[in-house]
Amino acid sequence: ARVARETMKNIAAITTIPPNSSRIKAPSFLVAHEQTIETMSGCNRSRPSSIRNLSSSSLSSMYNLRRFLGIPVDMDSVYHHHFTHDGYHAATLYRSNSSAVDDNDIVKCSGVFYANSRCDSQRGSNTGCSCRNVIILLLGGGALLCK
Repeated sequence: ARVARETMKNIAAITTIPPNSSRIKAPSFLVAHEQTIETMSGCNRSRPSSIRNLSSSSLSSMYNLRRFLGIPVDMDSVYHHHFTHDGYHAATLYRSNSSAVDDNDIVKCSGVFYANSRCDSQRGSNTGCSCRNVIILLLGGGALLCK
């Protein structure tokens, strides 16, 4: 149990978003408090059946869907804050038109969509966000880090 707690603390330390980062302007809902994977909870909303600007195959590629004998077995974590309120993948929308999305358009939830299609709390096994799939790394000058 002690080792598990230490591991969780280490994971939380590297996944905490710095509240006053000058290199990345994260949306206010993520930096209002120093949150870690241990405190970020989901909203229990259903995962959208489709994403308005991203095909199923593009989503599978972006989130590294892995299959075994044709059956999906694993993929990178699909965080709720990767999407806009009106059903777009925010980073993809930003790349097509940087003025089409801003902080207010992004879902203010730190949960993750799991296989049960519901947004739930983050877990220690979740993968981190990347420049390919999260807009907080693109907004406010962060785009320089993602080229």
